[in-house]
Amino acid sequence: MKNLKTATSLQSPAQTEIAVEDTESAEISRLRGIAYQNGRLVNAEAADQLKSLLRKRNDRSLDELTHTQDPLAAISKMAEDPAVIDLPQPAMDELLKHWEDPRAEQVLSVLSQKGPRTGGELPTPAGIAYSHLIEVRAKKKLQQIVAGRQTEQERTAAIVNFLDAHPDLMKPHPSSAEQAAVEGVLFDVLAKSDDPKAVPLLLKSGKITPTLAKKQMREMLDYANGLTAEEAASNPALIERLYESGDSSVIPLFEKWAPAAKSRGEKSYFESTLRELRKSGNKSNQP
Repeated sequence: MKNLKTATSLQSPAQTEIAVEDTESAEISRLRGIAYQNGRLVNAEAADQLKSLLRKRNDRSLDELTHTQDPLAAISKMAEDPAVIDLPQPAMDELLKHWEDPRAEQVLSVLSQKGPRTGGELPTPAGIAYSHLIEVRAKKKLQQIVAGRQTEQERTAAIVNFLDAHPDLMKPHPSSAEQAAVEGVLFDVLAKSDDPKAVPLLLKSGKITPTLAKKQMREMLDYANGLTAEEAASNPALIERLYESGDSSVIPLFEKWAPAAKSRGEKSYFESTLRELRKSGNKSNQP
């Protein structure tokens, strides 16, 4: 970078800016390769130089973001830089404000592919970007499902119909992160709905808040009564809410499930919960 001034003296301002960024990108890539190997720090001096260079680059990018009329264009430019593996937090926050813009999804898709999505205990930049990406896609899926519905009842009915057609989304344990994100946005809407059709789906999916359990105690008991031991064990949120209810009528449920449990783990789980319930001497609080 020492001879950069000479190399760019005859270029236009725009060309000079590109040359500076290209040189910086090359230096960032070089330092990153020296400082880290397989995600582990191996050269502290190179890491310090890398942090300093990235800080300057981020400051310049954020200054551009502050003054631009099109934030997504500036953020897209950052993401397209080969040397950039993540966005400064203010840029990510701005990006997520505009999640409906197709460019937001494109940026997150690009960032999610710039490295491993998992790495030790801490999330990687690519993993964080991927989490945001599937959240954005889930929100867009919700938009598609309720498009054209004007009332809460119509929106709830649209979600109920969609879930009826996709029973895998009602399992307490999602099979993938993408599925979990879609479930999250759909059941968030149902949890806020007063439509009685939403309650059975919330119970079956395990999306049972303490407020819902208290409000719908009778329906929760009726639902639990129809479950086998295996089905009950697969819905830990239901078990937890039944235990927390302080209702003595849940004891017969555990007395039924414990002997019928198919695995030693399930049997032990039900028996220990049953012991706690009996110890507590809970009194029925049913109306």
